[in-house]
Amino acid sequence: MEFNFIGHNLEIIYENLVKKFIPLTQTKSNLQELVNTHKTKIKLEKEINKLKSQISKEVQLNRRIELNQQLRKLEKEYSDYL
Repeated sequence: MEFNFIGHNLEIIYENLVKKFIPLTQTKSNLQELVNTHKTKIKLEKEINKLKSQISKEVQLNRRIELNQQLRKLEKEYSDYL
């Protein structure tokens, strides 16, 4: 990964550095918005994985159906961020 430390002030250099490490799927002009979106995506990924684990361990059918509904909702929310 190559990066130029050229900029008019430290804020611009910092923003460029952060944008290199956070995968950009959408063009966000505001750095804070970009970071918040990335944090939300990571949180959703963790919740999705946790739900998948719970579903595989659950024995009761009605509870599995409930968990699957929650999973679909989270997956849809996650896909909105992509």
